[in-house]
Amino acid sequence: MCAASGVLAELVVASIALLVCNWTENSTLQFFCITIATLGTISTIAFNGNPLTRFDGYFVLADLLDRPSLWSDGQSAARHVLTFLTFGESSRLGWRTWIKATYGLSCLVYRWMIMIGLAWGAWTTWQGLGIILIVVAGYLWFIAPLLARWKRGDIQSKWMPIIASWTLRRISLVGVSLVLLFIFSYWIPSPFQPMAPGIVAFVEPTIVRTESDGLVRKVLCQDGEPVIDGQPLVLLENPKLALSLSTLSLDIEMAEERSRAHRAEHRMAEMQAEQGKVESLKEQHAQVSKQVAGLQPIATRSGHFVSRQIANRNGQYLKSGEAIGIIVDPKRLEVQCTIAQIDVANYRSQLGGRVIVRNDCGKAVMGTLKEVLPRYSESLDHPSLAAKYGGPIAVRMESSKSSKEPLKTIEPRNQVRIELEENGAEPFHLGEHCTVELADNRITLLGVMGRLIHSAIEWILPEPTVT
Repeated sequence: MCAASGVLAELVVASIALLVCNWTENSTLQFFCITIATLGTISTIAFNGNPLTRFDGYFVLADLLDRPSLWSDGQSAARHVLTFLTFGESSRLGWRTWIKATYGLSCLVYRWMIMIGLAWGAWTTWQGLGIILIVVAGYLWFIAPLLARWKRGDIQSKWMPIIASWTLRRISLVGVSLVLLFIFSYWIPSPFQPMAPGIVAFVEPTIVRTESDGLVRKVLCQDGEPVIDGQPLVLLENPKLALSLSTLSLDIEMAEERSRAHRAEHRMAEMQAEQGKVESLKEQHAQVSKQVAGLQPIATRSGHFVSRQIANRNGQYLKSGEAIGIIVDPKRLEVQCTIAQIDVANYRSQLGGRVIVRNDCGKAVMGTLKEVLPRYSESLDHPSLAAKYGGPIAVRMESSKSSKEPLKTIEPRNQVRIELEENGAEPFHLGEHCTVELADNRITLLGVMGRLIHSAIEWILPEPTVT
């Protein structure tokens, strides 16, 4: 009970957090309480309650088995068994030794899994800085202790006789094992699939723009309302256009009257001049009439009209070509993500296939990979993905004042579109950040290792930039 007191205390705190979460209606406080409950239950049991590390779970197991030296006994038995399997010592091993060795090997495998996971997380999170962190950690955990033992003479006295006792058969066995491991890594699918950040957006939105300048006199459709093709959305007002249309109509009537008078007086030259003027005035009248008709933007397709600021547009002046909203199908959502150049081939091979999409809350749905744009780009369509604004993509700022897009990615990237399934689109919201993960069995462990080595070489020895 003393060894488990830390885990029990965290379970109590997690229970209190769940009670508070059930009591309050504040979404921020609920999220905070759920985080505490998750850390106090799942994380605590998975790490502190794990008997494979020297935390609370180990001491509970040691007390239950009445083995205070369980850790050292397990490590010693594991070394004994590995020596027996590798060098074929003739001494027999009892069943108790095998049980202790199983525990010791389990601890060893778990420690390596933790270290590989930490290294992978450092690599994917910090890229180049992660490599430096991995190298420093490897030196502190492995190389430094090895050098210290070598200076004390422990390595020579302990390992040199063992190495000298190796036979050609044993060396061949180790070599064949390494070759088989290499071959299997070529065929075994990798659990680490290429991932890319993205943002949720509507599929093929239709932008509604004004065709004439004018003041918003009346909003005919609100945000989120369904519309049909040809339905008026906003009514604009432009007195200058109305006056110009009336003036042109009057000028046309006067020019036609003068043309008839010249015909009656048989002045053909003056009549032809007036007819030319009439034609010119009619063309101007048609153009202005089109602009007047443009004072009432209409829906060009059926769907839902989306415009966050449409309710506050009354009395505002809109210029010609200004967007007032979009028309979309709210059930069809897609993820617009950006991928590194090294992943383009993997994503293109999955065109039309299904991928896994996860949001920041951990919810996952399936999507269909619709398109991989063929061109590279250094600009981000969604600035919220940039690291400057809390996103996952590293960017740089352009100092040139003439640059229209000061936010540039470190290296060119490709754009990818993934359409979400309609039955799984409910957990996602417009503008939400998410992560796209491939599910390709053709990506093997060897391929992932080659990709990491290639990225490391590119980071250490970057290609010169051609200007």
